[in-house]
Amino acid sequence: MDQCKFCNKQVQKQHSPQVDGFYIACPLCGYYIITGSAYEDRFDGVSAEDMQLFSGYIRNNSTRKTPFQINTGTMQEIPRLVERFKNLSVDERIDQIVRYLVEKTKKIGNPVSVEDIYNIFYLKDLGEFNTLLDWMIKLGLIKWHGTARNVIVGIDGWRRYNKLKEINVRSKKAFVAMSFAPELDDVFLKAIDPACKECGFEAIKISLVEHNEKVCDKIIADIKESRFLIADFTGQRQSVYFEAGFAQGLGLKVIWTCKETDAENLHFDTRQYNHILWKDPEDLKKRLASRIKATIK
Repeated sequence: MDQCKFCNKQVQKQHSPQVDGFYIACPLCGYYIITGSAYEDRFDGVSAEDMQLFSGYIRNNSTRKTPFQINTGTMQEIPRLVERFKNLSVDERIDQIVRYLVEKTKKIGNPVSVEDIYNIFYLKDLGEFNTLLDWMIKLGLIKWHGTARNVIVGIDGWRRYNKLKEINVRSKKAFVAMSFAPELDDVFLKAIDPACKECGFEAIKISLVEHNEKVCDKIIADIKESRFLIADFTGQRQSVYFEAGFAQGLGLKVIWTCKETDAENLHFDTRQYNHILWKDPEDLKKRLASRIKATIK
C-alpha cells in the first residue's frame, strides 16, 4: 500500500480526475485530494513538526464527502496554517479533548474511541496524547473503558465541558478583526459598530482602543474577554486569519464577513465557513445584525 505524505501511515489511494491527482483515505489525516504535482513535492522548507501539525489540520477540515484539497500552493502555506497551533497551553489542549469526547458521546456513560485521533488536537505524537490522557484520568475527567482504547467522560469532564460552553456568556464585548486600511473605516463605523450596538454588544477594534500594552498582548487579552469575534477578511490581512483561529481555539463563535468583490481571494482554509458577503456598509449592517441575533445566544 501507499504511504501518506504527511503522517507516513498506510493509505488507500485512487486516481482523482477532479484535480489530475489522487483521492487519499488516511486513518490519521482523514480524507484529502492532492494534485499530482503536490504529491511529488519534496516539502522543501517544511519542518517535520509542521508536517505533523498539518496532518491534524487536514483531519479537522475534511470529511469523506468534502475532502480537503491540496495543491503546490497549499504546500507553501503549511507553516502559516499551523503556526497558531504550536503554542497551545496544556489546559487549552485538555479543553479541546474534553470538548471532542463529550460531543462524540451519544449518551452519558457511553465509551468513545481515542484510537488514531491525537493529531486532531495538534499534538506532535501519540506519546504527548497518552500523557494528557493520563493527567485527565488523575483529574477525574475521564476513565478507561474495557481493554480497547476507549474512554468514558466522567462527571468532572461533563462539568468542565459545561463551563466551556458558557465561556464569556455574560460578556458584552465583540472583538473585531479587520484591516486597518482607511477605506474600511466606514465599514466599522457605519456597519459593524451599529450592528453590534443594536444587538446589545460593544464592538472592540484594537486600533480605536487607548492602551499602553504591546498590541499583540492587548489583542489576545481582548479576544479572551469577548463573547464572540467578527472577522472581516476584506483586504486579506494575515492577522485576521490568526485572530479568527485563536478565537476558535478558545471555543468562541466567529462570524465571518468579506466584501463580495474580494471573496475570490479568501484563503482556502476559511472558504468552508458561511461568510456574509456584503456589497456596502448598509448591506453589512443589516445582515450582520441578523447573524448576531441568530447565532449569539
